[in-house]
Amino acid sequence: MVVESVAIGVGACIVFDLWQRAVLRLTGIPPSNWALAGRWLLRLLSGGGLIAAGLATMPERRRELAADGRFIMRSRSAMRCCMR
Repeated sequence: MVVESVAIGVGACIVFDLWQRAVLRLTGIPPSNWALAGRWLLRLLSGGGLIAAGLATMPERRRELAADGRFIMRSRSAMRCCMR
């Protein structure tokens, strides 16, 4: 079960990365900036509210990219525990 889950996750990441590269090459649209999701999450956790107008123009926060990744991994772990 673990090996299959890892294989599916790695495969999904590869497909997503290839898709973003194809979209960039065909349309010129840049790939997703996941640091923005981390910036929003850090703002939300510090009491900034759910809606963040002008998020892209706000100054960068320390470790915003890492914050998003950790949150996603913990959320998945919590969901797996609840589904058992």
